[in-house]
Amino acid sequence: MSPLYWVVLGIMLVVAEMLTTGFFIVFFGMSAFVVALLTRVLGIPFAWQWALFTVLSVVFLVTMRRLFKRVFTGDAKEGDDMDDDFVGKNATVVEAILPDRAGRVEFRGCTWEAEAGEEVPAGTRVRIRSKQNITLGVERV
Repeated sequence: MSPLYWVVLGIMLVVAEMLTTGFFIVFFGMSAFVVALLTRVLGIPFAWQWALFTVLSVVFLVTMRRLFKRVFTGDAKEGDDMDDDFVGKNATVVEAILPDRAGRVEFRGCTWEAEAGEEVPAGTRVRIRSKQNITLGVERV
């Protein structure tokens, strides 16, 4: 098989990877590129090209997937929670909070809707105890 066919196959596989979320097709594409290069340089026979493609695909998949996946997805651990950036931190009430009506607090330069279960006047420092969507649950410090 001509090296050009392997290059075309490699491009098709890389493009297919871009259209999916599984992150494994790219390794078959990489294998196709390596087979194209080796076929061009060494003139590998047709049957050996497929054998080499199969072996390289497995090797790339097993050895590189974990590394590349970590690079592209980061080191976020399961259970990392956006609430951790809010809960336990202090904020300032900018619009009074009433027991039956949410007010607003300022936290890190942005204002957030906040509930307290008690009356909290504007200007009071509060501690964030929970976050439900875009509403913060707060308590006096």
